[in-house]
Amino acid sequence: MSTPSSNATNLFRGVRVIAILILALLAVAALTTARAGAETLTAGNGFYNVDVDSGNGQYTVTTGPSHPLGEGLNVLFGGGSPGTSFDTVRSYTSGQNYDLRSVPQSTVPLGSTGFQTTYTISGADNFTVVQTVRVDGAKFEDSHVEVTTVVTNNGGAPARIGVRYLWDYQINQDDGPTFQQNSPNGPVLVTEQDFAAPVFPFYTIEDNDVSPSPPTFDVLGTVTGPASADPVPPTLLKNVSWPTAFGTVFDYATGTENVSTEGAGPNDNAVLYYWGDAEADAPVLAPGTSYRASASMFLTRPGEGLPHEPPPPAPPAPAVQITKGPPRESSQTAAVFDFTGTPGGSFECSLDGGKWKPCNSGKDFGPVRPGDHLFQVREVLGGVTSAPASYRWTVDLPRKCVLRVARARVFVFTKLSKTRLVIHYTTYKPAKVTVSYSLTGRKGGLTLGSVAAKFKKAGVFRLPVKLTSAEVAKVRAAKTFKVQFKIPKTPALCGRFYTKRLTIPRKISGQTVWFQSDSRFAPGA
Repeated sequence: MSTPSSNATNLFRGVRVIAILILALLAVAALTTARAGAETLTAGNGFYNVDVDSGNGQYTVTTGPSHPLGEGLNVLFGGGSPGTSFDTVRSYTSGQNYDLRSVPQSTVPLGSTGFQTTYTISGADNFTVVQTVRVDGAKFEDSHVEVTTVVTNNGGAPARIGVRYLWDYQINQDDGPTFQQNSPNGPVLVTEQDFAAPVFPFYTIEDNDVSPSPPTFDVLGTVTGPASADPVPPTLLKNVSWPTAFGTVFDYATGTENVSTEGAGPNDNAVLYYWGDAEADAPVLAPGTSYRASASMFLTRPGEGLPHEPPPPAPPAPAVQITKGPPRESSQTAAVFDFTGTPGGSFECSLDGGKWKPCNSGKDFGPVRPGDHLFQVREVLGGVTSAPASYRWTVDLPRKCVLRVARARVFVFTKLSKTRLVIHYTTYKPAKVTVSYSLTGRKGGLTLGSVAAKFKKAGVFRLPVKLTSAEVAKVRAAKTFKVQFKIPKTPALCGRFYTKRLTIPRKISGQTVWFQSDSRFAPGA
């Protein structure tokens, strides 16, 4: 028997779902109005049709006339009318997000099997974005729909970017199908979930509560494979609620909402692909260079006969491990590293965020200057590049600079309207040190605090700051925290070591903690 409280809860959930759907429909209507004169273009290979909106590049997918299950079945939502699946681009350099549906563009056919849409981004950034949606393959067993996005930096300075796809799956008539990772197989999901740095080759989308039983068909989406589809593995994959994700441009926080069960939630899910979901793992484009993101979908794996055949096991991926490095704190400028990987691979190394170069275990990458350092190594095997293994260490500052080591962190408590700088330090001798910190971000800069304190030979320094509501907004939009030290009567050359930049936010126990940048005490101010 239901209780008054449970009835109220169900009513609230129902009202919330209806409100979300109304907002999403209003967003679609607004975009449709803005695209007066646009038309839907159709291409395919007989097994699949891709439909692209000539006014903004949105796309959808259905089965074609030669498909074994017949023509016109939905793979992506829309019944052949685009409007719910689209791509976006983020510039971490400028802090701008670009919904490609609102960027100037032109669409041209690619033969008879797809379309290419070129977007021009100008202003804070200078990018050309080329989105390709096409069907590849000559027979049912090797056909798949590929979406590829290439971002080119036309500016004069390096740019760090991210790319996001929103794919609104609909399996025949089921707009809230289930999600399951494959090889290894995970649980069948009906709620939102994140997959950080996914290494499984595929996921399966399957209808579960609208279409006949057994399910009409499965859609397999690429993650790391197969090689025949040439996908680019994303840095983050999400199974999400389409009504709420559709209204976002890039960032989206998953919850516990049921998205794939009729009557228990919106019953409307989608998949978000991210390449560069955070600044720390975002691709960096030098002037004139490009980055390619690509993923594919198909109703049966290429080379296999039946949609429900399990995928073959993925080949072993390269993996690298650092087995030896310099002490975490050292006065030595040598930097010798030992590392191992999967047999048959080759290694590439990077020091302090520099270019990746071929390397071997046991090499001395020194001498390195005083300050913080980052060493990274990755392995390449069979055309696949492993995730990098990382090692951080600090070379002591010169004795005349007084300060030896200072590890800074900024703790952000936006719900409490507070921030707190925490520094673990060691010195050569006690000294009076002035410490200050500030931030820069999408909503401008902010000086957070400054105080002089007596540093012992080792200890912990804390500088808490109470924030106003306007300052909380700036903290939420922060991109970089800068921590500065001033020590009287130290040589001018020491000043190059007295600034630290914190650029890596992480969630720890529900609060945001900002860590030091990927390399060194930042030289100068």
